[in-house]
Amino acid sequence: MRGAATNRRRDHALGAAAAAILGLCLALPGCGDEEADGLAALVPPDTPFYAEAAIRPSGERLEAVEAITEKVAGIDDPGARIVDEFDAALADDDADFTYAADIEPWLGETAAVYVRSLDRSEVGGALADAAAIIDTTDPDAAVEAVQKAAESGDTRLETLSYEDVDYLLDREGDSAVGAVGDRLVVGTEAAFKAAVDASEGESLAQSDQFSEEVGSLGDDELAAVWMDLGTMLDAAAQGEDVDGAEIDAARAALGPVLEEPVTLSLGASPDAVSLDVSSAGEAGVSGDADALGALPADAWLGLAIEDAGAGLREAVSAVGSLGGELGDPRLDVEAVTESLRQQTGLDLDSDILAWVGDAALYVAGTSPADISVGAIVGTDDADRSLSAIEAFGSLVEAAAGRPAGPPRLEGADGGFAALAPTGQGIEVAQRGDQVVAAVGGANPAADALDPSAQLADDGDFDAATSALGGDFTPTVYLSLQPALEVAESGGSGLDPDFQAARPYLDAFTWLALGTTSADGRTRSRSVLGVAG
Repeated sequence: MRGAATNRRRDHALGAAAAAILGLCLALPGCGDEEADGLAALVPPDTPFYAEAAIRPSGERLEAVEAITEKVAGIDDPGARIVDEFDAALADDDADFTYAADIEPWLGETAAVYVRSLDRSEVGGALADAAAIIDTTDPDAAVEAVQKAAESGDTRLETLSYEDVDYLLDREGDSAVGAVGDRLVVGTEAAFKAAVDASEGESLAQSDQFSEEVGSLGDDELAAVWMDLGTMLDAAAQGEDVDGAEIDAARAALGPVLEEPVTLSLGASPDAVSLDVSSAGEAGVSGDADALGALPADAWLGLAIEDAGAGLREAVSAVGSLGGELGDPRLDVEAVTESLRQQTGLDLDSDILAWVGDAALYVAGTSPADISVGAIVGTDDADRSLSAIEAFGSLVEAAAGRPAGPPRLEGADGGFAALAPTGQGIEVAQRGDQVVAAVGGANPAADALDPSAQLADDGDFDAATSALGGDFTPTVYLSLQPALEVAESGGSGLDPDFQAARPYLDAFTWLALGTTSADGRTRSRSVLGVAG
């Protein structure tokens, strides 16, 4: 493709046509046999954002996508559905263009999007200087397809060359398309040229950190994202009507996360969908599988944190630092600490956080009559924790206007019991090295510490923790159907959007979250179970 060519096109037609094809690609779970790799080899190493997705999954990927779409949406062949809708939309526009004739013959297995620059001084006020990269089996046919799709309107297309790579340019829309090796590249002219440079020089694929964190998509991965949040925040600060204080707050809150790129990975199996997030820094909290499993079996929400006192201390320190940087009195930790001291005589750090060890919290029940809430906290200093319980007991008595009773928990070393305005029992007690605070039936503390059945005995909980994998310590477990019942009875049932989404939400069973830390980075995994 040499020289210049003039054709009749719609305004920005080249970019629009390419975007339509890319949109189809990213939505299409078709089938394919080739193992695609190396899209990041066309991406500059300093890109602030890169995302890659499987557009024609095969094998285990395809089985997972088809199983999930059938269970959630009742669609047994999502690829065919997407193609039919794509072709129908083109038919409405009288376009002589179909998936089978113009896209399927050349479409590969993966596609990616990358951002060359978010600096608005470079991109003329546009959102980003970016390009899409699509794996192909026939790059010339791919370019011809984009050109064919754009054949209407008044836009002039030029045929140009950069570093011996030919491409089409819609100068008015700043859209370029061409084949770089076996890949179709569509984007701004600057981003297209950067892809050419990366293919012949340094690229993101050559980064050791990228290779370790993202690399090529695994057998069960559907998509991966690589992003430099620091650069993205800097770009956001350039926007109109941007609150600088909010940007500063985000920087302060994210802290070490901004020092290295953050990565995300979306995976799937026939029974679950997972999302992994990796970022710089050590995890502020770590889960506790044993404590989570020891919660009552009817708990639909469980949270367990190892050494919660240390985690809370870090959180309090972070909030205080953030409040100091922003000058926000609502985040003045010293003022809150002083208020607590005046009301209870307790110091937040030395009298409470100092003795807090491992902690677990739960919620069970779905109606006001049977709902129960509990917290079980390990104590590293029995005397201090008993003193704290006594101080809070005095507050409860003052608020109720009557004395609290002794704890009902068998073998309790101290504590109190009272009655909530709803008629449910309130009990705070200490037994040995455990402190329990619970609201529920007649004996809430015993129900929390000595349940008749534990969450570890529940099949869904076992499936959820197994799906996390051995490298991740479970921190949160949520049984979705009871949670949806609570949301519906709490008012969401009257929300038309909630009702429209409910049939799809009913396909999901549980959510599990876990974390792990190694080599100065923290990885968290969220897994969403799908009903069989």
